[in-house]
Amino acid sequence: MTPAGNAFARLQSLLDDLPPATGQPVIALHLGETRLGDPTPLLAPLCELEQWTRYPPLPGTPQLREAYSGWLRRRFGAGACLDEERIAIEPTPGTKQAVATCIALAVTRARARGVKAPVVVLPNPFYPTYVAATDAAGAQALFYDVNDADLLASLARQLDQAGDSIAALVLCNPGNPLGNILPASTLISLSHMAFHAQATLLVDECYTDLVPHSPPPGYLSLVEADAVAPCPFVVLHSLSKRSAAPGLRSGFIAGDPSSVAAYAGFNRSCGVSLAWPACSASAALWHDETHVQRQQQALQCNWDLADEYLAAVPDYRRADAGFFLWLAVGDGEGIARRLWSEQGLRVMPGRYLCHEDAEGSNPGKAFVRIALVHQEPVMRQALLRLRAGLAGR
Repeated sequence: MTPAGNAFARLQSLLDDLPPATGQPVIALHLGETRLGDPTPLLAPLCELEQWTRYPPLPGTPQLREAYSGWLRRRFGAGACLDEERIAIEPTPGTKQAVATCIALAVTRARARGVKAPVVVLPNPFYPTYVAATDAAGAQALFYDVNDADLLASLARQLDQAGDSIAALVLCNPGNPLGNILPASTLISLSHMAFHAQATLLVDECYTDLVPHSPPPGYLSLVEADAVAPCPFVVLHSLSKRSAAPGLRSGFIAGDPSSVAAYAGFNRSCGVSLAWPACSASAALWHDETHVQRQQQALQCNWDLADEYLAAVPDYRRADAGFFLWLAVGDGEGIARRLWSEQGLRVMPGRYLCHEDAEGSNPGKAFVRIALVHQEPVMRQALLRLRAGLAGR
């Protein structure tokens, strides 16, 4: 089996020997770096130069923590959970570091209860950091197929295989890259699976605001309703996607007090805290919904364009959430090279985001991931080129 490696490095190697198409600008569709929103009016606190000369506040500022709580109350109705301290919150420098740390802590917790060879159960396709973090923690990764019509059965098979060795179960909801949304009933069932396995449940909800319709269910809404099993859990949120501000490296976790305290203890001693100006700018973004609504409108426009231009493309499907188009093309790597050399489009082969099974079969081999992250004029041009590049494949 081929290790996942770094998807972006693999893409660079795939295209290294090919020049891009001439006569038209390159359009990057391989990276989830959205240009659909403009948070810059809310980033003025980053210019407060004096605050850059002070050590960051380890737990974040009171204003930032209040902004987290306010958003959780508005978005998920999690007021009683917060008031009764059934959930705790903690700032994170984005979510990549938080994902890695939470997986490592879950593996440490499993070893403390006597597990010799901890297992982390991951979605397939996946966010590459899930796999890298599992490897770094010295744990074994088992994968469940998020495209399986019976997701719970797929997960149950992996949990049965792992037995008592499970350290963590990782969910991405809404999903990356498929944009699928798990219903509340599935989230409830997964919490019971994690509880019976003595596993930490990690719920990555970084795409929860990238929807053109009513918001998807959040795990904290179910905690508020006392509908889930009492497993250790952490939910991750970030301004990278919600506010189109990945360079700010700002997010937070919410979870049961013990799990959040473990993360806070580690991160405050060994990790990275948000600078004073970053706390102020982040608080402004969590308080504001207008810039998010504008991004949602721009995202809907992009999906409408994709519906229009790709309607005749076999297997085209509009995602329920997010900005990734997961498109079946037959040979993902071959089409990625063709789109680069003939159309100047940089797309991600799906096999770089999927795990191969024991027989060497990769469920992403036939797919490419395309990020619909540009403003309408650029996106219209990109989709026209994409359609031309896929013609006659």
